[in-house]
Amino acid sequence: MLVKYRVPYSGCYYDPKLRKHVTPKVPMALQDAQRTISIVRAQAQELHIDPNKIGVMGFSAGGNVAVLASTHLAKRSYAPIDSIDRVSLRPDFAIPVYPGHTTMHHQKNNGSRALNTDIVISPDIPPTLLVHAQDDPVDPVHYSQVYAAALKKAHLNATLKIYERGGHAFGVRKQGTDVDGWTKDVLIWLKQIKMLP
Repeated sequence: MLVKYRVPYSGCYYDPKLRKHVTPKVPMALQDAQRTISIVRAQAQELHIDPNKIGVMGFSAGGNVAVLASTHLAKRSYAPIDSIDRVSLRPDFAIPVYPGHTTMHHQKNNGSRALNTDIVISPDIPPTLLVHAQDDPVDPVHYSQVYAAALKKAHLNATLKIYERGGHAFGVRKQGTDVDGWTKDVLIWLKQIKMLP
């Protein structure tokens, strides 16, 4: 299922007028992700899916949404609306692909290699597979490395797949480089964590 969440300015972003990164007070992208997970889980029987095999995956800014949706688990980022909001918002796995905004790169005094304080590390974070290209010029590979290291330090199930060449926004487009195999690697990982038979 593909979710179109509210953008722009619905998550951490760079404001060219202010010349700085901004974190909005109302995290609309996270709200949309949390609500969607609960809706899908609540309707699992009608959708003919296993309610215990619902994950999140996102690319670039969407990768950041996948990170936030899989780490902000203690409470909803919005006031509950109806009975659907009593259904678990925790994804069973997360696949952030070249995620953005996982470090404090935008806060010079904290250093670019510090984990973004928006990310909440807890024992409830589901198995996570991070996918990144070493030569990404937009979201540097250390964004995934820093997050993977934080998950591993907390003894959580985290796998980091770094490909030598692929740049940014490679998606499923074949490039004739090692990154072309990332979708197969995802399927292997999903089998390893028992999300696929």
